[in-house]
Amino acid sequence: MQGKQVRLTGGTGELGLGVTPVVLAHGVALVTIPDRNGQEIDRLKGILSPEDFGKIQFIPSQNGGSGI
Repeated sequence: MQGKQVRLTGGTGELGLGVTPVVLAHGVALVTIPDRNGQEIDRLKGILSPEDFGKIQFIPSQNGGSGI
């Protein structure tokens, strides 16, 4: 996954809190996460290094949070 860009739906939810750090540990260059309201971003920020958090781009979810 080195250098790839990944769109991770549910990236700030319970599963995303486990998956997002693993994806970043595999060398992904950019993770795009659809987010409904921004409330869960702080939880994710709390478990990632500032460097890894800087590799995440949050975009507004358009389908009720499904990101599809």
